[in-house]
Amino acid sequence: MELTHSQQMLLRLLRVALGQTDDFCWIADADMKEVIALARRQEVSVLACDGLKILYEKSETEKEIAQSLSSLNSEEDERLRFIWLGESLRCEREYVKYIRALSDLVNFFNSQGLRTMVLKGYGLSRYYPIPSHRLIGDIDIYLYDGGQRGSQLVKECLDVKFVPSDPNQDVFVFGNYIVENHLSVLSLSKHPSNDDLEFLLESLATDATIHQLEGVSFYLPSVKFNSVHLLRHMASDFATVTTSLRHVLDWGLFVQSNREEMDWPFLWAIAHKSNMHRFLNALNSICVDYLGFSIDVLPIEKRDDLLRDRVLTEILSSSYRESKRPLSMSIGYIITKINMLWRNRWKYQIVYDESLLQSFWYAMRNRIKVGF
Repeated sequence: MELTHSQQMLLRLLRVALGQTDDFCWIADADMKEVIALARRQEVSVLACDGLKILYEKSETEKEIAQSLSSLNSEEDERLRFIWLGESLRCEREYVKYIRALSDLVNFFNSQGLRTMVLKGYGLSRYYPIPSHRLIGDIDIYLYDGGQRGSQLVKECLDVKFVPSDPNQDVFVFGNYIVENHLSVLSLSKHPSNDDLEFLLESLATDATIHQLEGVSFYLPSVKFNSVHLLRHMASDFATVTTSLRHVLDWGLFVQSNREEMDWPFLWAIAHKSNMHRFLNALNSICVDYLGFSIDVLPIEKRDDLLRDRVLTEILSSSYRESKRPLSMSIGYIITKINMLWRNRWKYQIVYDESLLQSFWYAMRNRIKVGF
């Protein structure tokens, strides 16, 4: 695959930030405005800036790296240093606020006798070289069989705003963060193939580990749970064009950090049964071939470089994002949904164990049931 110089530079900066390469040379033809814009769209701007910082630090002692950076004029050089400092400080401050909001929310649920498992965000940040440099998004929680009661308590006791959402989760704003209270681990209203995986994940959720944060206790998923949940979540997002390099790095760093506990025979079996095995192969191939992870850590069951590159191209170039807030049940919505499904039909073939038509009618039926 022919990557642009800017795409190559971004991937190199990410490998440098993660300590996955000894190639510290600058790509002279890379347009840094494009690199920075791409990094922001891919939700990895702070990590890219960490790579820039390492390059600058090494240029002070290594002549070859200093020469490769000499293609930048003084104005560009100063601007890059300012951007890297600003991006890092902003993300670090946001992370502190996020941690505070998360601990306050969990503390509330603890006081009400509810068990809280925190999904994705915070747990994944712990696998990054600098946890506060992973861009933070929503707060995702699973209250086991107390999900509906938890939402009711939030309505009664806290001054929060609920927003329209998928019927399998309640969404509200807490401490300026969107909170997704998952009534089920997966969305059961969009794809019938999620039912079996939901049963599996709910059984695996019982093996969660207790974690302490700012004096507050909550549960983090087991490696087995995360391996299935993260793969399914990323595959589903990819089918609707919402996957970014941040999600790919989440996967690579999660697996790398838990390499001894990864049960690959189990995961490959689940992936094949759920028709995600080709997507998993492409995902691991991207991590190994473009982001510097070891193939011993992220095994590739069967190589398909054409699919690998097609998936990566889609991630790097796509600008489409589906709104999280559901549209009204209208002709306009149905037409939009049909167009999106048709455009993404090749993705459905490597993600779901059901036809495109089945997915469409299943989702429409459930939309009608809940009145939108």
